[in-house]
Amino acid sequence: MCGISGILPAGGEPAETLERRISSMNRSLRHRGPDDAGAWIAADGRVAFGHVRLSIIDLSPLGHQPMTTDDGAVHMTYNGEVYNYPELRSELEGLGHRFRSRSDSEVVLQAFHRWGPEAFGRFNGMFAAAFADLRANKVFLVRDRLGIKPLHYYNVGGALVFSSEIKGIFASGAAPADEDLGGLHEFLYYGNALGPATFFAGVRRLEPGCYLEFDLAARTSTTRRYWSPNALAGSTDTQEQAVSKVGGLLDDAVRRQLASDVPVGVFLSGGIDSSAIVALASRHYGGRLRTYTVGFDYVADTDEQPTARALAARFGTEHHELRVGGADLLATLRRLVEAHDMPFSDAANVPLLQLCETLGGETRVILQGDGGDEVFGGYRRYEMLGMGGLLRVAAPLALAVNALTPGSAARAARRRFLNAVGHPDPAIRMALLLTVEDATEPPIRVLSRELREAAAGSDPFRRYREVASALRTSDPVQAMLLTDLQIILPDIFLEKVDRSTMAMSTEIRVPFLDADLVDYVAALPSRYKVRLGQKKRLLRRALRGIVPDSILDAPKAGFGVPFGAWMRGPLSSTLRELALGRDSPAAGLFDEGALRQAIDQHARRERDHGFLLWKCLQLSLWRELQWSRRRA
Repeated sequence: MCGISGILPAGGEPAETLERRISSMNRSLRHRGPDDAGAWIAADGRVAFGHVRLSIIDLSPLGHQPMTTDDGAVHMTYNGEVYNYPELRSELEGLGHRFRSRSDSEVVLQAFHRWGPEAFGRFNGMFAAAFADLRANKVFLVRDRLGIKPLHYYNVGGALVFSSEIKGIFASGAAPADEDLGGLHEFLYYGNALGPATFFAGVRRLEPGCYLEFDLAARTSTTRRYWSPNALAGSTDTQEQAVSKVGGLLDDAVRRQLASDVPVGVFLSGGIDSSAIVALASRHYGGRLRTYTVGFDYVADTDEQPTARALAARFGTEHHELRVGGADLLATLRRLVEAHDMPFSDAANVPLLQLCETLGGETRVILQGDGGDEVFGGYRRYEMLGMGGLLRVAAPLALAVNALTPGSAARAARRRFLNAVGHPDPAIRMALLLTVEDATEPPIRVLSRELREAAAGSDPFRRYREVASALRTSDPVQAMLLTDLQIILPDIFLEKVDRSTMAMSTEIRVPFLDADLVDYVAALPSRYKVRLGQKKRLLRRALRGIVPDSILDAPKAGFGVPFGAWMRGPLSSTLRELALGRDSPAAGLFDEGALRQAIDQHARRERDHGFLLWKCLQLSLWRELQWSRRRA
């Protein structure tokens, strides 16, 4: 795993200037690749690539990047792992290609040299890369199907700058760090800007499953999509056939993702997904698999450790139990804001960063169960949508009854849920099921008047409308599954995983997002996955006999970070100081009266504003970071 960067100046630049700027970008990404760094600069000064390396496969200097084909026609900087590289290598060798190293990086380079952008759809893995094709006088940026690995770019005035992280773009000196709060409305609903949007003017995220083609002569760019879950043909397999195929595909995915020249571990929670990975990995791993279960002093004991301990003993892993504390929580939050470069509010990034820090680099490659819920239907909302029109018809009456109950946080939560499931617009209905905010009490109410008026002119449901318009199904559960693959998974969950773990130079792999597995399961009818109140129905059946029944039949016990309690306790005064202090960098972002009311109601437990206040804290910390960077 690595960090990549590049500069395509509009008029070309001297080599020494580009080398200095690329070196600055590499330094800003050093946490992503502490083992090696490199640069390539075109002779005419129109392209410069940078790379920092975290050595995982082929630790020798032969894996050094940027990498160039023998004929000098194609240059590459690449971040990720393409797990089907042995098969691609064999195919390319059969076509006459020769290899110097054992790395997947060289296979990716030779695949592009042979097939051009058509190679992207052949890659099964997680990746972001840039290719300078001097034959076509073009540069290509590409991101994996589901957005496991990040890629940002700044394309203004015929110049293009790109980087794994936004900080790399600013380190180039080519882009001003000007704020763009156009995504603020979305942020206050979901905890992050969605799709290509960022919080900086001109800086965009390349969308998953897409590549950007930049013409070096015309200085123009075009973005194309090479994969979409909406384009998958529906499967005609029976449920029994699907159970058999899913078992084989998941086993293949775990086996492929164990490829590494450094030790591999698994984060083991005791739930279905991580237990499945341990059970299957123990079949294929050459050494003794390391498993890690973590307890946090700020989370009530959920008895995960005894379950995980028993599973580890059953499969003979080298098991470790870690304890992570929240003693200096504010310092951790500041580090996370810097890691994300933007305000980001999935609080599960807190324990992830702390866990990787506790590991201290002893295990650089970790497999974990992200994606299992989105692929196989592990959330309650899928059950609710499976009830179809019944809930939408009943919602108005239920709202009326709810209004007669005593005012409380529970009544507000019921109102929010009923407003969500009863909304007539399917795009908005899906969006509201993904947030604890209520459209009848918009979260922008806590913003200052100026920002509130500006945000009111934007549509917080824009991204959900875009995705919904491209869906080809009338099944609400299938629509939600496909929508989650395109929004909440890349824009929130996978971004959380990448930034919080790569900040500690740790590579996380996600077997449930294997390309072959996702292609197959996403095309199956939703009733195979969620039916009659049972979530992950297909996965449970496929794992029967592999994972203990006690785990498969246990109710879902998601890990919850107690940010709501923190916003009543140790972080309440911090929020008041950062958001409402007269000399604070965040002064002017918020409506003082509205925010104080939310803080007080939450403290008295009259309303649960935990997520809203957590987002306000992240926004304040981000503004503080921007202020400190400008002063540096």
